[in-house]
Amino acid sequence: MSPAAAGAAAAAATGVTVPGTLQPAFVLAGVTTTMVLTVALAAYSSRIARTTGDFYVAARSVPAWWNASAISGEYLSAAS
Repeated sequence: MSPAAAGAAAAAATGVTVPGTLQPAFVLAGVTTTMVLTVALAAYSSRIARTTGDFYVAARSVPAWWNASAISGEYLSAAS
């Protein structure tokens, strides 16, 4: 048995948490929160962009400076 597995088994037996291990309740809460936020964002977005064209152009609601900022960020990211 590896030292990490032995430590985890000892922690499980004593009820003490080992630093660096994830608690199942926190993992479940994180996954659930992510799923709920994803579905909520999709529901909200589907009300704004009704057609495929609206989706591709963000329903023409993105200001020019925001788009320029995104393109600049992409360019700088690829350059580094």
